[in-house]
Amino acid sequence: MKTEYQPLQATYYRTEKEWSSIYRKYAAKKGVPESRFQILYSVYVTGGGITQTDIRDMWCAPLQTINSCLKQMEKEGVIALCVDDDNRRKKHIRLTSEGEKLAAELVEPIMQAENASFSALTPAEQEQLLELTKRQLRVLKEFVDKQ
Repeated sequence: MKTEYQPLQATYYRTEKEWSSIYRKYAAKKGVPESRFQILYSVYVTGGGITQTDIRDMWCAPLQTINSCLKQMEKEGVIALCVDDDNRRKKHIRLTSEGEKLAAELVEPIMQAENASFSALTPAEQEQLLELTKRQLRVLKEFVDKQ
């Protein structure tokens, strides 16, 4: 027998999927490929020094796509790849001054919108949202880990 979602649950999952589409639409409106936006956003928000694996995990994006985009961005002088002293195979991504300018123009507006959307909730609602989301993720993660 096919598993059915409860109506509220189905609405929740559609809403959750909409998060990704919002960022995809924003990047498209700015004329930036999605993978390039993901990289610029991730490096800018974290302050740099993250790896392509970190970006993959943040966005659930294919590592090969990220890697190809990074190579292009490095050629354009937007990012620099710095070899990790402890693990020579690991490279940290940093924005160049040109990349910092580009990322600020692209990422700052969406960060401000994210802040505004989160601030629309009271501090108690923010805490509740985070706690409930973490609880749901923990249950799903336990299921996947057992498979």
